[in-house]
Amino acid sequence: MLDKSWWDLQPKLNLPDFSPTSQNRMAIEYIRRNGAISDIESGNFAKAACKVGKIWASFPCNSYDQNPKNISELSRYYRKQLSRRVVR
Repeated sequence: MLDKSWWDLQPKLNLPDFSPTSQNRMAIEYIRRNGAISDIESGNFAKAACKVGKIWASFPCNSYDQNPKNISELSRYYRKQLSRRVVR
């Protein structure tokens, strides 16, 4: 997250700090703003990732030219993180 993201979202989400929990809330807000929540809920990770690509330079479907990850890399990482959440 960039500092401009913090200044944009902190007052709107009433975030107390820049902790991982607050950063997760910020990420969810950006996913919501870009119309990708329903894609995540329906399991369409590739479509959701493309929608938020304009927010995160490491995602595909953006014009930042900063060596974005390909969708299969991101999908593997996403699945790995989900499996860690279920185990805990």
